[in-house]
Amino acid sequence: MVSCIVCGKGFNTNYNLKRHTLQVHEKKYSHQCPDCSKKFAQPSDLKRHKDSVHSAEKIVCEFCGTSFTRRDNLLHHLNNGNCQRKLQKEAGKRKRLDLTISSRKKKSQLSTSAENSAAVLENSTTVPENSTTVPENSDDDLEKISLPPKESESAFQKAYKSFNLPNNDSSLGIKEFLLLRKEETVFIFRNELKTYKSLKVSKWIHCIYSKETDTGKMIKNVEFKTSNNEVFQETNLVSLYDTMSEKIVKESEDFEGKDSGWTLDEILRLEVRTNRYSPFRGSSSFIEVPKQIAETKAIINVINKKDSQCFMWSVLAALYPSANHPNKTSSYVSHLNKLNFDGISFPTPLNEVKKFSKMNDIGINIYSFEEDLKIFPLLISDIVCEKHIDLLYIKNNDLGHYCFIKSLSRLVSKQLSKHQHKTYICKRCLSAFQTEYKLLQHNEMCGN
Repeated sequence: MVSCIVCGKGFNTNYNLKRHTLQVHEKKYSHQCPDCSKKFAQPSDLKRHKDSVHSAEKIVCEFCGTSFTRRDNLLHHLNNGNCQRKLQKEAGKRKRLDLTISSRKKKSQLSTSAENSAAVLENSTTVPENSTTVPENSDDDLEKISLPPKESESAFQKAYKSFNLPNNDSSLGIKEFLLLRKEETVFIFRNELKTYKSLKVSKWIHCIYSKETDTGKMIKNVEFKTSNNEVFQETNLVSLYDTMSEKIVKESEDFEGKDSGWTLDEILRLEVRTNRYSPFRGSSSFIEVPKQIAETKAIINVINKKDSQCFMWSVLAALYPSANHPNKTSSYVSHLNKLNFDGISFPTPLNEVKKFSKMNDIGINIYSFEEDLKIFPLLISDIVCEKHIDLLYIKNNDLGHYCFIKSLSRLVSKQLSKHQHKTYICKRCLSAFQTEYKLLQHNEMCGN
């Protein structure tokens, strides 16, 4: 936040402050419109005026017919839930799809034997959308479910998966809908545990809220989610699901209470995300950063070919930057005794990162990348600290390596936008914002 030295008014950016100073205090309107003679302080203001007032070219919304003079206004209209006809059309498509899925399920008989279920899973080449077996409150009874919901997305060599469970009953509240989808979600967890010894799982529920305003009905897309939860072979999956559901219900109640007037219109779907969790270990072998990532100049990759302490070197590189030789271990030897590494293994498993964070009061986020080099969060710190570090985890077959991310914004900029201007990144979900103020607003909902 910057303030005007003349009147004390606050602004989010220096650009807005400069424009305010020129227009209010210096009265410099040097850019005149040739059509209406109106004057402006900035060339960009004049261009926006000409495009919006005098331009003959109009961009029309294909859903509701509203016209715009600027493409960014049309995109804002479509993407922020302002086009009610688009939302109604999408909701209609979802309901038709759900009815089709429902009719297919009625025609098929699901096996109730765990033995038959396993045989079907091994021999089947297609996966039905959802299971319809009624659940009980124990993990053993859930073995009766025969087929899992269809996987909608997968990434990072299929270690990360996303399953969408649609809502077929518009009369359900969030608590009732989560109870209805309990058996399928627990089955997803159980099925994934057959492939991986441990998982990270989360739940996202996608809803549409509305409220009446002076100008009409306002519609808003809202997501409620849980943090990533660690799941092991011995985890009580039913108890875990109930705990996650309670958090989502509480978050929805807090939202409705904080934003007075918002009411739930429709629950669209429950999204279940799973990711392989290996308290995997770093490696004694140094790994080069992929060329495309190295070209962003956002990474400090300390060369530690003689030891397995890449985690330690990356942390030291973040806290004690070297101007001359940032990639050499010798640049950080003098700082070795400044941090507490007691009880930390080398190579360092991922589950010891939180332990190190608490001992040293340092927040650490770990990111990795998919086959197409798209960055995604692997471990997000749940503690608030003055010191914060972002690390990149590189995996090559059975080897792993940590690097220091000196600029997360620069690292992910190409996957977020074609424009090269500065952006503010949410470190939890990697959403991008043009101003720090919008990022702070987003953080309130994202859980930072």
